[in-house]
Amino acid sequence: MIRTLASLNFEPRMNIRGGTGPAEGADYLAQGEMDGVLGAGRTILAPGSSIGQHTHPDTEELYLILEGQGRAVLDGRTFQVTYLPRGELREAYQWERVPGARP
Repeated sequence: MIRTLASLNFEPRMNIRGGTGPAEGADYLAQGEMDGVLGAGRTILAPGSSIGQHTHPDTEELYLILEGQGRAVLDGRTFQVTYLPRGELREAYQWERVPGARP
């Protein structure tokens, strides 16, 4: 069962996966639902906080930035991540082919 934002129970978290600083988070999917296929959660990082290096060998991961900006590191490559507010003119492009990515 997918939970709505209003029904989420946010819990304080510290040093997520070896990262630094405080955060709070909640899971949209109940424990055990869609294991090995999909994980869906909402994490709010405090300014300066991070999620440590880790892998998900059985699932892919999507970051959706709802506010602010930061960076993500994938296999040693750093990418800028940012929130794009509604109504602003935007464009996106892939500037680097990622080995093993689907076309």
